[in-house]
Amino acid sequence: VHQCFRKLSDEEVVDRYPGKRLFFSPVEHSNRFLQIVDIFQIPELYAWCAVLDYLQSTQDSPHPVLVREDIKNVTTELHVHGTLHSHIMRNIEQYLDPNPRLKDMLDMLRREKKQLFILTNSPYEFVNVGMKHIMGADWRDSFDVVVCSSQKPKFFEEKYRVFRRLTSHNTPAYGEVKQFKDGEVYCEGNVGDLHRMTGWQLVRSSTSEIRCTLTW
Repeated sequence: VHQCFRKLSDEEVVDRYPGKRLFFSPVEHSNRFLQIVDIFQIPELYAWCAVLDYLQSTQDSPHPVLVREDIKNVTTELHVHGTLHSHIMRNIEQYLDPNPRLKDMLDMLRREKKQLFILTNSPYEFVNVGMKHIMGADWRDSFDVVVCSSQKPKFFEEKYRVFRRLTSHNTPAYGEVKQFKDGEVYCEGNVGDLHRMTGWQLVRSSTSEIRCTLTW
């Protein structure tokens, strides 16, 4: 157990968290615990620890929730306004390495009649710069369906969100998407229409638990 960058002693852990289990109401859990669910949250966690560590050495009892909320608001603004994406695209070689073997692997899967897709919350402009750097300008040929700006988790929760085709100017078109076409890029949409237009289905296990796998 750490407090920022400092490891707590056994005595401090027992004093702060008596017992072997923590019992909180759902409200207390959401307010007091931050779950790190993907690698994108690691920099946010580091910033939170660094700022809180600094404040604890210079101020009297800074409230960790207030620090967390300020860091969260800043990182959200970086994403919403595209500041982070713009910086990465201008310096793509600092963040991604070319990998022609990835294209070879995907093409091998295609030859074996596997169907591949990209589903991401990132805008197409950002995805295109990264994928071109990794695989080359023809990276879209390795995928059956490319969906950007999907706005997950809404993609899985709101069944009336329709797919929109991106125009050559990377703006969403207004025409109805009845089927996916080769070479096109789509945005928004919902998981039900993805299943319907591709024929892919979720696999259910014998215990009635849904596995996060699409089959074809």
